[in-house]
Amino acid sequence: MRRIVTVILTAWFFIVAAGPRLVADDSPPPRTVPFELLPSKHMAVRVKINGKGPYRLIFDTGAPMMLVSTRAAKESGLVKREARSFGAGLFNFMGEPTTIKEFELGELKAENIATVVMDHPTVKVMEELFGRIDGIVGFPFFARYQMTIDYQAKTMSFKPVGFQPVNIFDALMNIMMAEPKARNSPKILAPLGQWGMTVEKSADDEEPGVEVRRVFTGGPADEAGVRVNDRILTVDGRWTDSVVDFYEAAAQIKVGKSVPVKLRRGNEIKTLKLTPRHGL
Repeated sequence: MRRIVTVILTAWFFIVAAGPRLVADDSPPPRTVPFELLPSKHMAVRVKINGKGPYRLIFDTGAPMMLVSTRAAKESGLVKREARSFGAGLFNFMGEPTTIKEFELGELKAENIATVVMDHPTVKVMEELFGRIDGIVGFPFFARYQMTIDYQAKTMSFKPVGFQPVNIFDALMNIMMAEPKARNSPKILAPLGQWGMTVEKSADDEEPGVEVRRVFTGGPADEAGVRVNDRILTVDGRWTDSVVDFYEAAAQIKVGKSVPVKLRRGNEIKTLKLTPRHGL
């Protein structure tokens, strides 16, 4: 008897936490693609990223995110500079967030898929054992489909279900950087929520630091003299060359502790004292 497993992807955590958008289901018929069953029992598939490839990725129905190696990201034009390797700390673990404009798996094509660029140690070990592997296919792609896996035929069938996952990284940033509301509203406690500013850095930005995009009136950043369009270079001596770096540096600072924030304003370098405080 053929062994067939059907996976219905509900992803309740992401639906509740991030509020994804559902679209009308006028989808085409299911598409079938082959997979390679590795000796470790992992499934490997061949994909194209932004028209480049094919790349060999692990298809993991338990993975909450997409992951692409630094090598494949550079080859496909997904990033223009060296991405962060796996390291200590939560945000190093998360890697460098970015978006795949076009992702192809067989006849399937999906657009604007949130991913991270990171050289994960597990992927490296698997590559040493089974040959080149360039990442992991996870939730942001497969959540769009009802999927049937036929292990005997080594094929997967995909039927669109009209589900469009939100960008988890954007959702997390919006939650952490949200301006405090009334005391009877839900309270979100996150290190970056206590600094009173938002920062951004585009994928093609090669300059040091991150740019301040918003300063909340009366917040710690406002009181310290931080202004919109300032470029944060370091926080308490820790470099902030990406949004992830800024998150990690800010997360190390205890509430009530004044720390130096080095920034560039036009052609002038300034160092301000900023004191994060408790949220509501």
